[in-house]
Amino acid sequence: MMAARDEALDALEQLPPEGLWAVARDPAHPLREVALRDLRAADDLRLRPYLLNELETYLVDREPWAETLLGLIETTQFIDECFRVRLCVALPKAAYELSLDAPDPGIVDLPVHRAVRSALRRFASIVPEPRADRMLAFLTPATARWVRNVALFGIANIYSVSAPEGPVAEALRAEVNAQARAAINPETVKAAYGSAYVVELVAAARALNDPDAPQFAEDASKLSAFLGRMIARRR
Repeated sequence: MMAARDEALDALEQLPPEGLWAVARDPAHPLREVALRDLRAADDLRLRPYLLNELETYLVDREPWAETLLGLIETTQFIDECFRVRLCVALPKAAYELSLDAPDPGIVDLPVHRAVRSALRRFASIVPEPRADRMLAFLTPATARWVRNVALFGIANIYSVSAPEGPVAEALRAEVNAQARAAINPETVKAAYGSAYVVELVAAARALNDPDAPQFAEDASKLSAFLGRMIARRR
């Protein structure tokens, strides 16, 4: 089995670009992801529009492909402003739709969990600050806590490079503040993903220059030494 795959990989390496594209466009080909990564390594100019078109037209029930697709998008540079604008629409849409029926992660993530994380991380890395309020859709009470944790991590990243000023930052600051006030307690910490939730709330509050952030950090640190260490590392 391994020998056959090695032979297939060797054959793939010998293919010209058009041959790689034939593999990359074949949904049933077992080396599709490898071909796409080879095309990216070769900086094929057709790759970025292809990935973006696939993202804009993908079907939610194609979760294994969604993981591969969003993983590639997360690790591919998109310089063209038109591409980035389209990504800022398609990425949160994909993350939201994929997360709706996703089970909570277990010890090992499923493809859908990795896909949602890739989508939200990539969105946070490219979204202009005036559009960062799209993260609010991932902070509702109906949203699974593991998804909220990823969104909060993204908010902290956004405001690590953008000044937390203006109406969007204010809306995010108010929501994070309200959730932190409700969540920093022993019951939340004992719940699934609760400790990470508290840590991400404190980190997002700090990034947003919430004046209550120091108190949140102090109160959370009193709940456990572990939380205190994790909060200190997120500075």
